Amino acid sequence: MHSIRRAEHAGSWYTNNGKKLLEEVQDYLKKAGSKKFGSKKIRAIIGPHAGLSYSGPTSGHVYKEIDASKISKVFLIGPSHHFYLKNCALSSAKIYETPIHNLNVDREIVDELKSTGKFMVMSKAQDEEEHSLELHTPFIAKIVKENPEIKIVPILVGQGGVEAQKNMASILLPYFEDEKNLFVLSSDFCHWGERFRYTNYYKDATDGKSSKIYKGIEAMDRHAMQIIERLDSNEFLEYLNETENTICGRNPISIFLQMVEMYHENAENERVNMEFLDYSQSSQVKSADDSSVSYAAGCAYV
Repeated sequence: MHSIRRAEHAGSWYTNNGKKLLEEVQDYLKKAGSKKFGSKKIRAIIGPHAGLSYSGPTSGHVYKEIDASKISKVFLIGPSHHFYLKNCALSSAKIYETPIHNLNVDREIVDELKSTGKFMVMSKAQDEEEHSLELHTPFIAKIVKENPEIKIVPILVGQGGVEAQKNMASILLPYFEDEKNLFVLSSDFCHWGERFRYTNYYKDATDGKSSKIYKGIEAMDRHAMQIIERLDSNEFLEYLNETENTICGRNPISIFLQMVEMYHENAENERVNMEFLDYSQSSQVKSADDSSVSYAAGCAYV
């Protein structure tokens, strides 16, 4: 077992200077404005995982809503980009390193999840190569500075189908039922352009002008966001099948939607609401030669 997962993307995707990184995170939070949900309990957030200069401003909109004093665990769930994974994988690290503040992994919960037999364990190289979890750690480190008792549970999600996702949702449901656990779902939205082998967009949103392709991409992404806000896993699956939108965290989001549906089956549980707070694109696509990645940030709360 390796004990420390290095911050492999520090110095490239974001600064490796802890003081500067904390200042940048604080700036993203400040620019996102005041809290929208006040004293409501934030149960989950969806946020992007690109280089911080691209996605940080959008992530700030959801991380500003979080009250560190109300959290004991952060379940950090993202897609696998670099190796094929059928179901889900856990980290064998005890510590996730960040330039701001190292994060302690809750080994007890990791072992509980491992004992289900439904998870593999990432190698050190697989863990450190993946960026979908790491790009959230600067924001989480800021939270942990405020409450050092918080531990994280990193989970990488693979390509399993609906049944595998439902199985995972049922395994995670008891942890979601504990209101001191925050679920962080890592996902970028549309990856558009020839380099992503994806050039679909909602044509009717562009007024027929090719120079407005980015508006068609946004309309397609916002349609997905509206479905997620309705917390409807079947409608989200239908949308993905119809548009094939390149939402890289589709599977983590699908697991979350199914988990909330299971949570709502118990009439005694408080109703979960979902609302997106920000949307942005890395650049505006105006011709077929352009490319962009979309970022969206939303909160699930009770």
